[in-house]
Amino acid sequence: MIRINLLDPCDLSLPKEELSGKKTGPALSSPLKKLPVIVMVALVAFLGLYYFVIMKTDNQQVVPKQKTTDDLSFESQKEFQETKPIITENEPYSQTAPEPTPKPVLAYAVEEAVKEIEGDFRKKQRVSTYKDFSSASKIDHQILVCKKTLSLISEITPPNIGFTDLIVSTTPGDLYIRGIASSRVHYQNFLTQIKNIRNFKIRPGLVKAVGDKKISRDFSLYGTIRFKRSSSGSNRVIRNKDISFELTRFRNMADVSGVSLSEIKSKSVSNAGVYRRYIYQTRAGNCTYAQFQSFVNTIYTAKSPVGILKFTLRSGADERVNVTMDLMMYTR
Repeated sequence: MIRINLLDPCDLSLPKEELSGKKTGPALSSPLKKLPVIVMVALVAFLGLYYFVIMKTDNQQVVPKQKTTDDLSFESQKEFQETKPIITENEPYSQTAPEPTPKPVLAYAVEEAVKEIEGDFRKKQRVSTYKDFSSASKIDHQILVCKKTLSLISEITPPNIGFTDLIVSTTPGDLYIRGIASSRVHYQNFLTQIKNIRNFKIRPGLVKAVGDKKISRDFSLYGTIRFKRSSSGSNRVIRNKDISFELTRFRNMADVSGVSLSEIKSKSVSNAGVYRRYIYQTRAGNCTYAQFQSFVNTIYTAKSPVGILKFTLRSGADERVNVTMDLMMYTR
């Protein structure tokens, strides 16, 4: 018969007793005969499994577990979020966060901070003009401009300067002077004095030599006059029925000052918001500059509701002046 020998070749030789069929001792049992075979099979299987496990491990890349915010404490989570790099589609991954660009320090950092909170304090605030005044304040402002202008001109004008015309428009505030100076030096001194008045902005006009020896100077000046807003003048708006009384009072104050007024004539009546505006005109002659100045001071102190829009002083005989005034009143 054909048998499949599972033993090593060194074990193929059998004892003579077995070949001859004679039994010399106890025969090996069947399980013991199979033990070498089982050991060989187990060894081969173990070597194959070991080879398979080692080769598979070498071909795989071990990826470490990425740390998440769930595995961190509160302080660590905050630090992780602040230092976590930002990756865009067009940028490669980087473990190092980009360094922040330092903000440039301004030369006037404190000033800029204040400007953000309170605005630019260097910017000039809008100055209120005559149009922004109330009706009562306009009357008060008109008389104030007349009073201060006459006073300032009187202070700076020397005896060797004489005027032929002095025109003051209180709204918006214009000044015109025409006069005679006894010499060029006196004219230059007067021009310097009047230009130094803070409330005046004066420009010289025509200047020419006059007289037999051409020593005197005929000159003209013009410009603007500006004064700060005065009091509200709340009692300078009157009722319609008080117009006649206030005009009479105005005339009486002129007479006391030595200014004789002619008839006060009405020129126009118009609406001014909730009020009515009345414009008058009057004249006066045979008074001096000082008397007219005294009259203006009186009506300012008495808080007269009659304002002076414009006045003109022209030289008369014997150092007297002729006065023309445009007056204004508001009624409610």
